[in-house]
Amino acid sequence: MMYNRVLPINNNTMDLNNKFIKMSVQASIVVFGLLAVFLLSKTITEVVSWGKNTETYPARTITVMAEGEAIATSDIASFSFSVNENADTSEAAQTKAEDKIKKAMEYFKSNGVDEKDIKTEYYNVYPKYEPYAPCYAFDCPAPVEKIVGYEVSQGIRVKVRDTDNAGKFLSELTKFEINNVSGLTFTIDDEEVLYDEARKNAIEKAEEKAKVLADGLDVRLGKVISFNEDNAGAYGDYGYAAEPMMKSASNVSLPKGENTFTTKVYVTYELK
Repeated sequence: MMYNRVLPINNNTMDLNNKFIKMSVQASIVVFGLLAVFLLSKTITEVVSWGKNTETYPARTITVMAEGEAIATSDIASFSFSVNENADTSEAAQTKAEDKIKKAMEYFKSNGVDEKDIKTEYYNVYPKYEPYAPCYAFDCPAPVEKIVGYEVSQGIRVKVRDTDNAGKFLSELTKFEINNVSGLTFTIDDEEVLYDEARKNAIEKAEEKAKVLADGLDVRLGKVISFNEDNAGAYGDYGYAAEPMMKSASNVSLPKGENTFTTKVYVTYELK
């Protein structure tokens, strides 16, 4: 007969195992500690080197702000007119409106207005309903909508490059039974050219200001580090059509005025 023999636990063996575990834990702590010290020293070294590296970002800079502007007389006039017609059918209302629009278009084109400068702003066709009869009783019948006609409205925007003709065009529209004229303005056709001029003017002023400051601080002006622009837009005098269509062309006074384009720049320079 065979018996399983149970070996007794040796105290010396347990002590050796405990010591091995403790040594492993201590070794891990030491390794992690050394790694933390290494990473910390590396980070400090990189921060110090970044502060010394002027190519990343200079240690000494100066930022100046300057405004520039460009002024020009308006070279474009534009205005809107609209036609509203009513008829029993939508086709009849559209035909009446189209007749007036077509005559006006032919007139503009024959007087030097390019077709690309004539633009439809909106075109609407609305049914017109018979008004409801008033009912004051407690139990009123449901109203029945009945179409009694149609209304057509069309708005046109015209750009006039020969601004001297703007007043004449407004007056001539009355000959085509068009009396709804509005929004006459005088602007600049190519505004970007004026903004470029204003920006250039602002940059020159900024450089002059930076040089004066550098001389006062007894330092030398270096290269440009950053540039930002705050475009303020354009403002100026605009002419508006109040009642020019009720007068003859020779009596219409439409001063064009000037448009001022402004911009503001912020320039940061390196100091040496």
